[in-house]
Amino acid sequence: MTRITDTEAHSFWNLIIQRYYNKVLNFVFHSTHDYFLAEDITQEAFARAIHHFRQLKDPDKFFPWVISIALNVIRKQSQSRGRTVLMNTDIFPDRAAAASDPEHILNQEETSRRVLNAVHKLSPQEKNVVLMRYYLDMKEKDIAFALGVTRGTVKKLLFRGRAKLYENLDNCFSKEGEEQ
Repeated sequence: MTRITDTEAHSFWNLIIQRYYNKVLNFVFHSTHDYFLAEDITQEAFARAIHHFRQLKDPDKFFPWVISIALNVIRKQSQSRGRTVLMNTDIFPDRAAAASDPEHILNQEETSRRVLNAVHKLSPQEKNVVLMRYYLDMKEKDIAFALGVTRGTVKKLLFRGRAKLYENLDNCFSKEGEEQ
């Protein structure tokens, strides 16, 4: 059995953290709406991942595994504080792409606000699945792994979440048309 050196282990974890830290941090921030809490939770999730890495049976599942650890830390933190951690799914417009067109920026911000309002109307499970699928671009099997549910449950939650989003956004945009 080949033993890795501390330097090799350090390099490995540096690469893993560089690759996934910001994605996990952003997901946690969108779940808590508190940047400092999100940093604490993300650091805790990576510390637990490093400590329990030998328990991960499939290294290809590292990202969904660390997301599931982060979700568990969020749950634990919300229970210990005696309150529910608020879910937030801010969608920031890409200002760099449209910097020369202020009208485009305003339209993007308005659309982002409407999508945010629609996402807030989803159940917590639907929010998590929608964020993982469309914000983190995770595959259904990885979402299922992260949440500890079946792939069928993920598909059902995505279907329901999309249907609610379409309905909420359709109502939102149709009300705007009536006002004009």
